[in-house]
Amino acid sequence: MSSKLKAEALRSMTEEQRKATLIDQARLLMDLKVQRATDRLEAISEIRVARRNIARLKTIVHEKVVNERHAAAAKAAQDAHSAAIAATKQAEIDYREIRAKNEKARQMATERKKAGIKKAIKKSSKSKVAKKK
Repeated sequence: MSSKLKAEALRSMTEEQRKATLIDQARLLMDLKVQRATDRLEAISEIRVARRNIARLKTIVHEKVVNERHAAAAKAAQDAHSAAIAATKQAEIDYREIRAKNEKARQMATERKKAGIKKAIKKSSKSKVAKKK
């Protein structure tokens, strides 16, 4: 007589053990179907138990696959987020450097302009003094 397999016990098994159990349950189901066909099966409910055990095993295998996919997707999302943050920080640093260079160039241009004005004033005052004489 087949017995119901507990989900906790199935989850604690290794992948190879689950595959072996699944194969055993499939063989048991086939034997039970043969016994039913030859009218030698005493409890028809054993077929239902075997089918449900197989379904339970397949569900747990599928859960493991889905959890692995979700873990991989979460890792990829975390990596992408980290890369985006790093790129943003680098862009801020680059922006500040460019802004500092532009400010320095603006100050230098202003100083040159002031120096040019002072030079022009000196020339014009020298020329006015020269014209008065």
